[in-house]
Amino acid sequence: MIYLSSFSKVLSPGLRLGWLVAAKPIIEQLALIKQRSDLHPPMLAQAVVADLVEDGTFDTHLAQLRTEHRRRRDALAASLQRHVPPGLLRWATPEGGLYLWCRLGERLQASQVYAKAIAESVAFVRGETFYADRAGERQLRLCFSTLPSSRAEEAGRRLARALAAARREALPPPQLVAVV
Repeated sequence: MIYLSSFSKVLSPGLRLGWLVAAKPIIEQLALIKQRSDLHPPMLAQAVVADLVEDGTFDTHLAQLRTEHRRRRDALAASLQRHVPPGLLRWATPEGGLYLWCRLGERLQASQVYAKAIAESVAFVRGETFYADRAGERQLRLCFSTLPSSRAEEAGRRLARALAAARREALPPPQLVAVV
């Protein structure tokens, strides 16, 4: 088994530095392949990150990052709970990660909501981006890690307005019930 990960999400997006855990023979073979494909690895970045890991700074940073992400996740989820009418948007609160994965209700599609959300200055990634077929057309991914808790309330209000606008457009016109 091989376990791969990266420091880019937990230290810096521009830090193109990763790590792996594997059996020693696999690591030796991968090291040879790496040497052939990359003659000049980022030695300074590797040394700095190694120091952060060795002296415990990285573990402290991760604990603080988890606390902050939890705060941001909870703020966004609470705002959506307050502002989005029941049945329009469902999600499971994740234990970790950076996103709320949401499913749209009432036959709404992410493409319909996206256009309205952009008009409200809110962006998300449509679920279909993550599927080879159109399976994600009713899903959206909301990033809470880049949204400060202080802005979550307004983000929830704006997304709720976008959902309401998309819902109004998606609803069929009222049926004629009588002619008088």
